[in-house]
Amino acid sequence: MTDTSLEQLSKFGITELWQVGLVMPLQYKDLRLVQYDLNPYQGFSGMTLFGGHIHSVSDIKLGRTKKRSPFIIVELTDQQGFRLKTFVYDTAENLKSLSNGLAMANQHHPIYVYGLPEYQNQQLILKNQEFIAPDDLGRLHVCYELAKGRSKAEPKVIDFLSRLLSERDVIKECADKIRELLSATAVSNKRLKQFLGAAPSDNIEQMLQEIHFPDCVQRGYARIRQVSKLAAVLIGAEAKKLASQWGVKRVPLQFESEAIDNRIKSLPFQMTEEQKSAALSMVAQMTTAVSQHMMLIGDVGTGKSCVIGTCAASVVDAGGRVAIMLPTSNLARQLHREFSEYYPDISPTLVIEGEIIEEISQCRMLIGTTAIIHKQWPFTFDLAVVDEQHKFSVEQRELFCADGAHLLESTATPVPRTAALLKHGVLKVYELKHCFVDKRIESRLLEHYAGRDLAIRALKTLQSGQKLLIVCALKDESKCEAFADIQNATEAYEKWCRFIHSNRHVLPDGSGVVLAHGGLTNEENAAAIDALNTGDANVLVATTLVETGLTIKGLTHCIVMNPDRLGLVQLHQLRGRLARHGGVGYFDLLLPLEISPKSKDRLELISQISHGVTLAIEDMKLRGFGDLTKSGRSQTGVNQRYLFGYKINLDDLNDAIELIDTSS
Repeated sequence: MTDTSLEQLSKFGITELWQVGLVMPLQYKDLRLVQYDLNPYQGFSGMTLFGGHIHSVSDIKLGRTKKRSPFIIVELTDQQGFRLKTFVYDTAENLKSLSNGLAMANQHHPIYVYGLPEYQNQQLILKNQEFIAPDDLGRLHVCYELAKGRSKAEPKVIDFLSRLLSERDVIKECADKIRELLSATAVSNKRLKQFLGAAPSDNIEQMLQEIHFPDCVQRGYARIRQVSKLAAVLIGAEAKKLASQWGVKRVPLQFESEAIDNRIKSLPFQMTEEQKSAALSMVAQMTTAVSQHMMLIGDVGTGKSCVIGTCAASVVDAGGRVAIMLPTSNLARQLHREFSEYYPDISPTLVIEGEIIEEISQCRMLIGTTAIIHKQWPFTFDLAVVDEQHKFSVEQRELFCADGAHLLESTATPVPRTAALLKHGVLKVYELKHCFVDKRIESRLLEHYAGRDLAIRALKTLQSGQKLLIVCALKDESKCEAFADIQNATEAYEKWCRFIHSNRHVLPDGSGVVLAHGGLTNEENAAAIDALNTGDANVLVATTLVETGLTIKGLTHCIVMNPDRLGLVQLHQLRGRLARHGGVGYFDLLLPLEISPKSKDRLELISQISHGVTLAIEDMKLRGFGDLTKSGRSQTGVNQRYLFGYKINLDDLNDAIELIDTSS
């Protein structure tokens, strides 16, 4: 490959020629058979190519949502008078051009349209439609798409990819590389083929050939399924390798049992047996001559901070140094205040932007933000703690412990990549399961028309002297059309100010609304939260800025606007802000006017699952588990080394790792 071609493909994870063979087609379009009979009673199924003449093309209309998206209705008819209707959404300019083009083409030949037929109200409706040029008929098209995040490959890159598959011996190189990688595992060829569901005579090169140059659509999809399972075996082998290779040699820490006991007894509260067990086990793990990777998991209210504190103080007592990294300055300040109270003899150092650090050589315990990894220190750390692990990238976490420090990560909801590593024993996990206060959170999904019922519940919350949190996905109005239907925090703040004003006669004295989001200064956001804590306000309108670390006494009700725009982990973290001191909390998700069934099913998990780790596993199933290889950086989505454009099934990964284990 030329440097130019590598540059085109490398942004999507393809850095070697053989990987091109593992780019899976997005879909196959079989344009070899045209359905000219539009009788809806035939029972069409799956993507189908239809042909017919224009019966009508509507004027440009506007959708009923806030975005008012323009669309036209195109109706085709056959010789018997049966019709097919499809709704085409696009810009007004493109729709006008399409209408003119259809009218001209209809004079010379039938109109061809490919899509998914449905039978509605005694009429054939075509969804996901694509108009097909006559020159494209008679072929089975293999359609590719390369994407990473919101970035998609341009058509010229896809064309280049197709040429590589056609002109170069890419498929043979890919098959040879896969066989080389498989040879490092103990999986026999016979067991591998059984796992893949392949015939004894099948080989890897044949599978790849039938994916990229299929004679049959069903056969192509079947081969994609087999190669995705093959990729699961390669990823599983990498994950097992990662487990055996973690850590570097270091000087073991020497702990004294009496010093650890004194730290536990000196706390202003009594640690639970579960907390003590987790802390003592992690301390014991750090007596090894190899750096350790540990994970502390526990929902909000299980007391992760005191476990972290006990481990950190014990390392300092053993002559070591500790750094604790948190995602925001407010959280860093909060933990610094707590640990300064718990461990006054250590005198923890706060490391945030703008904070001046004196006598650096005397620092034994640092608490701060990513400012810690951006500073040069005249010493190394023995323990690196990453609190709220899901807020940091793989690079940030690994840089934090690059000099051989033990790594302790803490979260209620591990990111998908970490959840997969935990599930397969790559990380040592300690889980806190018991909350130290008695609380219950009711989670509900509410349709867009339930606003009145929601207002009544909010009013009852405020009348009872409790506090209310309103969460919005955006801080203010966006110029992007895709976000037109999303209520922003600034708009919501104004609405809730009017709500409080109109109901002031039935609300407690001092009722008021405050606003917090990323567009305000740290001081302004801190003042808003302080107003809620001091009782100067009882409603906070905010963005997801408040998803971690917010502790407000009396906060028992949270309403999330447009929850489909937030991840499951974010929603669970927001739910954790409620009833922090015990009691009952209400977590309401107000759905938008338009929401896909897939998004709604995802949000249903919030009302069904209250356990953070279980929710993280479900999130991993939905978003993918990222890249489990040692050099992997992606924490979600599909693996970007052994498969492109197709998400590996979690059950396949589980089965693949079991296959590797039993083969060993």
